[in-house]
Amino acid sequence: MAWCSDIDWNATGSWMQAWAGFANAVVVGGAAWFGSKRLNDWLRERQVERKMAVGERLLTIAYKALDAFKGIRSPGSSGGETSAAQEKLQSGSSYNEASDREKRRMESAQIIIDRIFANKRLWDDYWENLPLCRAYYGNDIEESFRIIWQKRASVYSAAITYGSLRDGGDRATEVGFEEVFWEYLAQARNKPDPVNVDLDTMVQRLEAEILPLLGSSTSNV
Repeated sequence: MAWCSDIDWNATGSWMQAWAGFANAVVVGGAAWFGSKRLNDWLRERQVERKMAVGERLLTIAYKALDAFKGIRSPGSSGGETSAAQEKLQSGSSYNEASDREKRRMESAQIIIDRIFANKRLWDDYWENLPLCRAYYGNDIEESFRIIWQKRASVYSAAITYGSLRDGGDRATEVGFEEVFWEYLAQARNKPDPVNVDLDTMVQRLEAEILPLLGSSTSNV
């Protein structure tokens, strides 16, 4: 065992301490890498989950909008709707001085406007989720989603203008406004509906983008 006397145990101890430190660094570094990978994976999963949640909200709003516009644009009206419209209009001199035909136009327009305002919660949800739409799905989907508000504005504008028409004007102009705020009139004249066509296209575009992410490929339009 003479060779043992040639070993510098002080140096050996330093060397072993160095390797122990290196091994510890490897363990710590590996744990940090593994932890970082798990954190990144978790963040990606959370991002996907968040995108799915936003997608569900966008589709919910879109489907609700389809139903809302059917109600808003229904050509029929209840007695209560007519009475409420007349009560609001009677406070203005233009209604009291109008002809019977002008009053009917004003009442029809007011009913449409009241229906639009009755869906305030839907419009609030729309604006609340519009920024999320752009953040998670990009400009193209946002532009499609904006069709909801564009059609609301079209129906509202058509009703306002229709209610301000006076007798003696062009009947074709009246019909043009009626086809916007009343459903089925355009189709009855073999023309594409100026609201439903774009809304259906919007929903199909959203479904094509969102449903695969949610694990479904069934279109509801």
